[in-house]
Amino acid sequence: MAGNVGILKHASNVPQTALYLADVIARGGFPDGCFQTLLVPSSAVETILRDPRVAAATLTGSEPAGRSVAAIAGDEIKPTVLELGGSDPFIVMPSADLDAAVSTAVTARVQNNGQSCIAAKRFIIHTDVYDAFVEKFVEQMAALRVGDPTDPTPTSARWPPNRAAPT
Repeated sequence: MAGNVGILKHASNVPQTALYLADVIARGGFPDGCFQTLLVPSSAVETILRDPRVAAATLTGSEPAGRSVAAIAGDEIKPTVLELGGSDPFIVMPSADLDAAVSTAVTARVQNNGQSCIAAKRFIIHTDVYDAFVEKFVEQMAALRVGDPTDPTPTSARWPPNRAAPT
């Protein structure tokens, strides 16, 4: 944290992640109050950003959320860093170790239940390995099991919980 303090307003539907991060930082020996988690709704963000004690803001999230944070922070002349995701391709060429590429592709697509701004979204597969890649990829994706996120046996949790499919 390099001499700074931080507050985290995490997505409201996954507070356990924010609390876990705060616990890790506390166990890491950081001073009390150096890092705080705010369990508040998104509607509180404007008030927080306009508070004179808040010097800057970062956001990892959607473009609409980024637009909102940038507008408020800009109005207050506060620096911002916005990570609004990307869409870099996952490319597989004939020279690739196909099993490793498939395994990495599956992980890249479903990490954090696919709710990651860096999760692979576009796959570009060379025609020479396309059929073999797709066969293995489908097989590995079909082997994933969806379930309760507190149960260690599933490989993926329902996401988001408020719009979850029954399991």
